[in-house]
Amino acid sequence: MHGESERHIVDKGLLTDRSAISTFSGRGTLKYGCIPSEYAVVYFTGTHPSGCYFEGERERGLTKEPIEVIPATTNPPLIMRPESRIRFSKQYGPVGVAYGRIGFDD
Repeated sequence: MHGESERHIVDKGLLTDRSAISTFSGRGTLKYGCIPSEYAVVYFTGTHPSGCYFEGERERGLTKEPIEVIPATTNPPLIMRPESRIRFSKQYGPVGVAYGRIGFDD
């Protein structure tokens, strides 16, 4: 995702612009104060997840299975930065609100 805007999860299987995805200023879960065990790598189809880890992230607790996302559109192309992480420990957003689609989990 571009920038540091926080994204949120709305529905099972659907990632939207409200999904809890962050890059932590390009540092993944190595950013100070981050709890790696609350996150997983999230990546678009066509990217190999092993290239999305920073040295030391797994040892600090980033052990959840990476989540592959099929982009909702290719025109315009969406970008998922390699340091993107999705958070599982926090619930977001009001129910029943329409959000833009990012993609679908595989």
